[in-house]
Amino acid sequence: AAIFAKVIEQEEAAAAEEDKRQRRAARQQQFVNLDEAGTGTFAGGPQAGSVWYYYNPTAITSGQADFRRTWGERPLERNWRRSNKGLEEGGFGDVDPALAAEQDAETENSVPIAELSPEERRAKRQQELLNKLPLTAEAQQTAYAKLEFAYYRLGDIYREDLEEPVNAIPPFESLLNRFDTSQYAPEVMYQLYLIYQPVDLERSNYYKNLLINQYPNTIYAKVIINPNYQEESNAAAAKAQRLYREAYQFYETQAFTEAGTLVSQGLNDFPENDFTDNFALLKILIEAEQGTNIYNYRFALEGFKTDYPESELLGYAEKLLEASQSVETRIQQAKAIQYISYFDQEHYFVLVYKNASAEATDITQQIDQFNKATYPDVTLATSSLILNDEYSMVLVAPFTGKQDALAYYNAFIQDNSTLNGLQRFNFNNFVITKDNFTIYLQAKKPDSYKTFYQQNYLRLE
Repeated sequence: AAIFAKVIEQEEAAAAEEDKRQRRAARQQQFVNLDEAGTGTFAGGPQAGSVWYYYNPTAITSGQADFRRTWGERPLERNWRRSNKGLEEGGFGDVDPALAAEQDAETENSVPIAELSPEERRAKRQQELLNKLPLTAEAQQTAYAKLEFAYYRLGDIYREDLEEPVNAIPPFESLLNRFDTSQYAPEVMYQLYLIYQPVDLERSNYYKNLLINQYPNTIYAKVIINPNYQEESNAAAAKAQRLYREAYQFYETQAFTEAGTLVSQGLNDFPENDFTDNFALLKILIEAEQGTNIYNYRFALEGFKTDYPESELLGYAEKLLEASQSVETRIQQAKAIQYISYFDQEHYFVLVYKNASAEATDITQQIDQFNKATYPDVTLATSSLILNDEYSMVLVAPFTGKQDALAYYNAFIQDNSTLNGLQRFNFNNFVITKDNFTIYLQAKKPDSYKTFYQQNYLRLE
């Protein structure tokens, strides 16, 4: 309460002083008007040659003072006593009925300030100040952030806009004293180092050492340590850009070993550069292409997000991480599908394709032609099946065993005429046992058989 009383006392003193100033200005203007007119009454009563109210500065000033005494300080706006301002001003504004009713009640119950006793005015003002206090943790944090920025901005205005560097010292030092971990601290220390240099070398050195010790990796500290830092940094950035471009070209042409060598060179030669994050992410992509497992890949991407939280590539890294999660899901699903390692049984040849890529009859006809040309004395049945909403397949059967099925597979992939007829279709083909084909149909996942097939069929060829 004592603090509020002091604030209110200061406000009243300032208002009284302003009122005196305006009254003095009004009286001076009256004398000027009388002197210019050469006649007239002193108190502003009717006189010959009097001007319209809004052309009379004396009358306007007096009217403004009277308004403030009656209603207090108010923002300049139309219809300030009406609750439905939006409708009056725009003709089509929407007003919340509850809010309008509340405003109407406030207007009806409001009492002009001039009619309140001094004690009532102070109590009213104290309540207004109390309502503005930041009482929650969130409100206090916001208030402190505004105060922190205000110190920084005030010092910046004095130093840069008004070119009064000495006057920037108090707000800058207040910021450091009240917010010692401020985001503006490195820059403010650097500014104080420069401001004090021509007037107080000891104080300048104090802020120089403080900056170098507390924020050695900031550009402000590096510029103090090495005055040529910015020029050298720009030259290094140009070299790093050229090296990165060359590494990425190798990556695009799948020359991963060469790309990896250049990336390692870039990370070693330019550890703190604008392109460091580019090199780091490219290294992750290269290692993924060279066979790192999905878990190491995801771990590396998470590390990139931690190491480079402000990188422009962060969004791209997050997309890669999201895609890797779906890959991991497919791996886990594939592990849950157990194929049987019993091959002494009937086999099928299967060709899987995307539904949108072809009509089943087109592929079936191509395979029938191949069967008649390559196996004229063998009865092979060709049929079409749906695997899931996205994929369908063509089945060729039966084959008595694994070797017969693989012989057909090899003949099929070596027949250029057949492959040329099917090359416009996005397809995948393999051989599979009768038992495993049942599992494959139930799994409904085109890639679920891939690892098992590579380990048990392709390595034997």
